[in-house]
Amino acid sequence: MGWDEPMIGLDADGRAVKTADRPRFIHDIGRNELVRRQGWLDVHVVAEHRRAFIVHRLEEAFAQRQYPLRLRPGS
Repeated sequence: MGWDEPMIGLDADGRAVKTADRPRFIHDIGRNELVRRQGWLDVHVVAEHRRAFIVHRLEEAFAQRQYPLRLRPGS
């Protein structure tokens, strides 16, 4: 998921990514580095993170880019 205009991406890993899908996990590390080199902020979260924590991380990223965070109702 991402927002093109402020160039902010949100990557969310499920509970089993590091162990069950190791090739995908390794691929994502390289992709995340490439995304950062292109000027994107990459917010990376895992399934165990609470919604409030994720929203807080997004608020920080959007503030860093001087954009307001607008979430859809119920999201």
